[in-house]
Amino acid sequence: MLGVRQDNPKGQGTAVTKTYQMNDVAATELAVPEQVILSMAEIAEDMREGLLALAVGAGLQVIAR
Repeated sequence: MLGVRQDNPKGQGTAVTKTYQMNDVAATELAVPEQVILSMAEIAEDMREGLLALAVGAGLQVIAR
């Protein structure tokens, strides 16, 4: 029946546990060396500059037509 809560005939709980909610955040993070973090930051900055250059180039081509 729709909208009516049905009792569990076996009297058991759900199959899904909530232990993931008890994990410490620091325990679930990956340990990444600082050199890798710095390299990724440099790559991200280069990508931003490249995308900006691409957008400016596309804009100039639109204006030129």
